[in-house]
Amino acid sequence: MDVKTAFLNGDLKEEIYMEQPEGFIVHGQESKVCKLDKSLYDLKQAPKQWHEKFDNLLMSKGFKVNESDKCIYYKTEVKNTGNSVNQSEHASFIGSLRYVANCTRPDITYAVGLLCRFISRPSLEHWNAIERVMRYLKKIQNLGLHYNKFSAVIEGYNDADWNSFSDDSKATGGYIFNIAGGAVAWKSKKQTILAQSTMESEMIALVAASEEASCLRSLLPEIPTWERPIPAILIHCDSTAVIAKVQNCYYNGKRRQIRRKHSTIRELLTTGVVIVDYIRSDDNLADPFMKGLAREKVFKTSERIGLKPIKT
Repeated sequence: MDVKTAFLNGDLKEEIYMEQPEGFIVHGQESKVCKLDKSLYDLKQAPKQWHEKFDNLLMSKGFKVNESDKCIYYKTEVKNTGNSVNQSEHASFIGSLRYVANCTRPDITYAVGLLCRFISRPSLEHWNAIERVMRYLKKIQNLGLHYNKFSAVIEGYNDADWNSFSDDSKATGGYIFNIAGGAVAWKSKKQTILAQSTMESEMIALVAASEEASCLRSLLPEIPTWERPIPAILIHCDSTAVIAKVQNCYYNGKRRQIRRKHSTIRELLTTGVVIVDYIRSDDNLADPFMKGLAREKVFKTSERIGLKPIKT
């Protein structure tokens, strides 16, 4: 910050007199001197008096002085996010919602996961969001997961966004696996790696789904009626770029984290654990696990993952 003629604005505490300046001498009073009301350049007090005036002005506006550098002033303005919320009660409701989402209601998984990100600093806005999820559950509380009687087939879906609703710009990925028309495993989670493109976020999500498929496949031999030998699990992906990458033996990207993800999915593909297939975004059942959807699409997707009214 640069202030023009700064030293001329300082307030003097001492009485200081000076000779009448040349060109302004009063005729007949040549022997008289002038009393200074403000500081002048070349006065030894000038820098100090200006600093005191400038310092008092900023301090009166709420600024504070940096202890390491006295020339730096700062002011912290905290945004008012509304009325405070009882953090303990908020965490209790989040825990209850997570239990429901993880066990029987995959349709609220993304919403609950989003609310969990603010569990350490809840506001009235987050509390209102919890109430909205509660109202949704109350309205359709008779829904439950249903499974068909015909031959069981397991298939998975995965999806991810990019530059999502996140403070650190990390994407949200999700997957879901169906057996006999009903969901058996699902997850919505913010990715730990900062993706540089949509392709990278989709790659990370596909690897997470493939690792879950590997775990599910290891459980299938324990089911006596399951087909043997155990076939590869089909995973649907709506990114043609990712499918092309994983079908290629070599990854020419420069990022080591993504290269490792590529190696993981390649290993699962070559060993016959999974198969990756393309699906349109509108038909991808993992779509609700990485972003909010319109009401009609939520109900449509919920029915396709086996959430149907329970007959009483």
